[in-house]
Amino acid sequence: MKTLKLILCFSLAIVFSACEDKPLETIYSDIDGQEYYKDMSSEMNVRKATRLILENKQEQVPNDIILSIADSLITDNKKWKIMYFDAFSQVIYRLNDRERAIVSPALFAFFIRNPIEYKSKIDQLSYNKSDILLEIISNQVSESLVDDQITINSIINLTFSYCKDCTQQELDFIVSYVQLAEKLIVE
Repeated sequence: MKTLKLILCFSLAIVFSACEDKPLETIYSDIDGQEYYKDMSSEMNVRKATRLILENKQEQVPNDIILSIADSLITDNKKWKIMYFDAFSQVIYRLNDRERAIVSPALFAFFIRNPIEYKSKIDQLSYNKSDILLEIISNQVSESLVDDQITINSIINLTFSYCKDCTQQELDFIVSYVQLAEKLIVE
């Protein structure tokens, strides 16, 4: 039994001493660590900016890159799509009215194509940030309704088409949210 304890202690000592020499970024798994290190050692880009925002280093990210993060919301990569939305929603308050108008189509497309992920994420946000997102969606709904060929029902039905296996509660959220965005236009 003493031999087993001695071997265990010796093994732990080797593991801890091996970690001492490595910088924090390389302690991740090989795949994640290499990807992280590559992103963080590059020039400022969407992935690096996203990681910085998620690490609470927003001050290092210029607004033009935030606009690019919004454009990246339509990626097919599920992991990065969620990371982009998380980062974007954390810094949305920094955008002025002109910049919010620029990101409006990308955010609207994200909502339509990912209504359940959108709902899940806005449920975690402060009221202030979720209200800003609603205002941006509202502006895009308003712009979409200018052409009489698009109606609130067509927006709702399109969103439903991306909501596979949704519960009734989730469908009700879509209807309520789009109707709220429409009402926000009038008020």
